[in-house]
Amino acid sequence: MLFVYPEPQLLSFWMKNTAIPLSIAFILEDTDGQHGTIVNVEDMQPYVEMPETVSQKPVRLALEMNQGWFAKHGLKNGDSIALPAWIGSIVAGGDSPEDR
Repeated sequence: MLFVYPEPQLLSFWMKNTAIPLSIAFILEDTDGQHGTIVNVEDMQPYVEMPETVSQKPVRLALEMNQGWFAKHGLKNGDSIALPAWIGSIVAGGDSPEDR
């Protein structure tokens, strides 16, 4: 699952209602909008109800995959990745009533 936020920010995730272990990559968009840098990859355990997985820098993108997916594909902190063009066209809303 790809999470896209309106502005870069420190992100925190938890797994309250999730039954499977996941890994999450926090991604910083490069200025060209076509590439990103993986800031950090973290493993998350099922049913953890407290925010404990946090981005190391403000980011706008977070990608959750099955646990171990990033390692299996050789992706790690600091790696540059290509971003699909459509990511730049997403206008993400916040959680305030005005954004709904």
